[in-house]
Amino acid sequence: MPRGARGAVLAGLVLCLLAGLAGPAWAGLWVDRAAGNLRDDPLYVNPSARPTLSQAEQERIRARLVAVGTPVFVAILPSQALGEAGGDANQLAALVAASVGRPGTYLVVAGGEEGAGSNTLAPGQAANLATVAFRRHPELATATMDFISRVEDAADQCPPAVVAAA
Repeated sequence: MPRGARGAVLAGLVLCLLAGLAGPAWAGLWVDRAAGNLRDDPLYVNPSARPTLSQAEQERIRARLVAVGTPVFVAILPSQALGEAGGDANQLAALVAASVGRPGTYLVVAGGEEGAGSNTLAPGQAANLATVAFRRHPELATATMDFISRVEDAADQCPPAVVAAA
């Protein structure tokens, strides 16, 4: 192989390696912003999100999240955030959970679409609980409070060991 071709191949391999190493570190603007905030507070409401929560609703939900007997995280995001997960709200919740890196159940509402995942409940259970809560309650704050209660009830029925992520 000519010397110039070897150099080009080596440079290409180095670029691929660097791209592979850098890729997972940046999930996307919305995911990174949500995860960064959820590391400090179990509720994150992006100011651009619609529907959104009033300050009073945020305080009530935050108090419930602090009191619940299992870790639950909630992110309310604008609809554009769905683009980081191919339009799938459950996948968006999984990306946020992976970026936060803590055990728990994650609810993401982006543009009115709910998605959830958990690494402390059975696979798929958090998404099912979110679907039920949001079908029963069309109002965001009420549905979110219902979801938190359902997760708490489900966690009480689960063994204490962490199960695979949903």
